[in-house]
Amino acid sequence: MTPTASAAHEWLLSILRGLVLDPTAVTVQVVDANGGLEFIIIVPPKMLGRIIGRGGSTIGLVRQLAYVYAQTQHLSKITITVAEPERESTPHATDTTIR
Repeated sequence: MTPTASAAHEWLLSILRGLVLDPTAVTVQVVDANGGLEFIIIVPPKMLGRIIGRGGSTIGLVRQLAYVYAQTQHLSKITITVAEPERESTPHATDTTIR
């Protein structure tokens, strides 16, 4: 990871960790893509609402801040996506045994 990507990663993590109750549960993957950066936010399903916000308002504001950050750091683009959480299967849904 380049120094610019590392700094942007830490910047984004500091914002996201302030939004959730358990800051250690937030992970961000970085993909360096053609002069820009793509960040993939990974949080447990129970914290997803705090990251996205009502109607996407919170993640929208984070993306606006990232746009401004990209301009101040002379990056062509920063893309932020929220990963779909893994769906936890219940024992009832996977148990197909007839008794």
